[in-house]
Amino acid sequence: MKLKQLSNPNVIDLLNNFLSAVEALKAENIIRSDRYLGDIGEFICQRRYNLVLNENLRERGYDAITEHNRRIEIKYHTSAIGTNVEIGDPLLYDDVYVLLSPRSKLYKKQNHNSEGLEHCCIQLNSESVSKLMQTNSLKRGNRKLTVGKIFLFKNGITDYFSLEDLFKA
Repeated sequence: MKLKQLSNPNVIDLLNNFLSAVEALKAENIIRSDRYLGDIGEFICQRRYNLVLNENLRERGYDAITEHNRRIEIKYHTSAIGTNVEIGDPLLYDDVYVLLSPRSKLYKKQNHNSEGLEHCCIQLNSESVSKLMQTNSLKRGNRKLTVGKIFLFKNGITDYFSLEDLFKA
């Protein structure tokens, strides 16, 4: 692959700002591992839904617990290109929260009329995910929801919010 000519002469400043932001987010315990986007998605869901994140970052199958002891798997989709979301194994969680950033290609398919940069969280229960897998729409081992399949869920809860909402009293 040929090295692309840089269009921004301040690329060193941009990289340094990014690395400084990562260190600041680590200091605030928002970024807890080397999976920056996953950690940020977990933090957003923790704040929005009053979740308790697993202290063990290697916990298999779920990322957090609700106040009613439901196991929550959190997936954060930010890609403007990709249309798949890996949803894990529904035998290991009670609900999956698919968090879509305003940049996500899946978010744009929502056709939600909103002002500003809102996030969207689609909450799906494991029973629905398992049923979809049983219909061979998803095969075991291929647990990706595509843009079309994610909206087949009739019982999913869809929540729109801004990052500012996370810090309102």
